[in-house]
Amino acid sequence: MGDRALQIVDRGTISQGEPGTNRACITFGSITLLNDGTLLATARMGADKDCDQETIEMYRSRDNGRSWSQPTMPFLDVKVGGQFGSLKLCYLTELGPQHLLAAAMWVDRTSHPGIPLFNAATEGCLPMAILLAESHDGGASWTAWRTVPMPDEIGPPSLTCPVLKLADGSLAMSIETNKHYDDATTWQQKAVFSHSLDTGMSWSAPRPVAEGKTGRFFNWDLRCAVDAFGNVASFA
Repeated sequence: MGDRALQIVDRGTISQGEPGTNRACITFGSITLLNDGTLLATARMGADKDCDQETIEMYRSRDNGRSWSQPTMPFLDVKVGGQFGSLKLCYLTELGPQHLLAAAMWVDRTSHPGIPLFNAATEGCLPMAILLAESHDGGASWTAWRTVPMPDEIGPPSLTCPVLKLADGSLAMSIETNKHYDDATTWQQKAVFSHSLDTGMSWSAPRPVAEGKTGRFFNWDLRCAVDAFGNVASFA
């Protein structure tokens, strides 16, 4: 690439884990650039990599990431259908000025208390759900969460990246399929897209975008983005 090669021009720390505390492990970091130049970052924090009390922290920078606010925790005590659960990750998308969409992956910690997210024996996962909330004041406050319906064939859904705002104004959501916790059958893993024409209030049936039909190949963590021309790029 010659003189067009990427270069690291500065380094910094947004948030630092604190050993021996509920903030010992900070993972799944994501940064969103807003139209006014503000950077909003989210990350999952917990006592270890997978725990019942994990939650989401949010950080804000108004100087291009040179400094960051102290973390806030806007999403606490999240329940789905009356069930206690934790937020494993949260991504933000700017829909318009001051209008943000938060998409989170919620893990059911009630149905199978005290056991890890992933079952190493079956390769299944705890029950999960995808939740959406909106902010109309740049992330200062948020609506209540709403659950995105998923067909049974998806299994416990994993959210792999922020909701994509496409060139025509529609939205796309990337989901990775999983097996249920005690399901010992062969895992037919795939990544799918669902689309929304009403700013995320309803979603289309999922369509596979990365799939190994033989069961030999898996498409983990499909990371996607939209460029200035409306093209969608991804890698897995």
